[in-house]
Amino acid sequence: TFMVADQVEILTKTYKKGGETKAVRWECDGSPEYSMEESDKKDRGTEIIIHVSDESKEYLEEHKILDLLKKYCKFLPVPIRFGNEKHWEKVEGEKDAEGKD
Repeated sequence: TFMVADQVEILTKTYKKGGETKAVRWECDGSPEYSMEESDKKDRGTEIIIHVSDESKEYLEEHKILDLLKKYCKFLPVPIRFGNEKHWEKVEGEKDAEGKD
């Protein structure tokens, strides 16, 4: 395995509505220790913030990120948004929400 980040932060808030739902901020520096606390995030969804180490700056290149997303995330049941544009690529053998090719 390898580590490209000096630190990772995750801000997340559930899609569920109600006074009981709170946003959470999780942070880790690669050690076994981490912190988790309430966040003031207003919108639902998850943001992953990766503080890339100096030795791993190549992973910030757009084509490298797209390659990694295609390799490791194409089977996820939720859409992944990268960058500012929404661009959906059809994965061979993948079915849409209605079960069609």
